[in-house]
Amino acid sequence: MAYTVLARKYRSWTFDQLVGQEAVATTLVNAIASGRIHHG
Repeated sequence: MAYTVLARKYRSWTFDQLVGQEAVATTLVNAIASGRIHHG
């Protein structure tokens, strides 16, 4: 059995699964919907 880092094992797969980060999730969803994605 391969070791999986906890951050990767319990990573959210959708923006709806984010807890305590509603403002960030909303901002990202709106940016994706409008097609205005900036480099990171």
